[in-house]
Amino acid sequence: MIMIDVLTELMTAAAATGATAPQQWGDRPPHPPMVLVELPEQVVYDSGGHFTRYPDVPLAVLVGPTASGDSFRKAAAYLDDTGPRSIKQAMETYAYAACATVRVATASVEAFTLQGHDFLGALFHIDVTG
Repeated sequence: MIMIDVLTELMTAAAATGATAPQQWGDRPPHPPMVLVELPEQVVYDSGGHFTRYPDVPLAVLVGPTASGDSFRKAAAYLDDTGPRSIKQAMETYAYAACATVRVATASVEAFTLQGHDFLGALFHIDVTG
């Protein structure tokens, strides 16, 4: 697997939910909903044969200000296991070219700070197998 290709495809799959990659903001504050993908916590080579695994790729969806009651409702939609905003559904049904399987293992509601702004969102832990 080529890691940057996998991460790019994860961002593309998440875009189906309406969450997009942050743009270069300059002086403008970040505008949710936005998705951020980090490097995997670990890379496991030759796992169970001759393939590579990324057992924990963090993917965050920031939905709105932490002080907004509407943000909780928005975050909940991304945590659903099915539906138009479901990250799990988007990740697990996308036709990947860079890897063999993608599974959303866990998710939690989190507070994030980005460019001095506080956001409520969901943090997903994704298992990728090549």
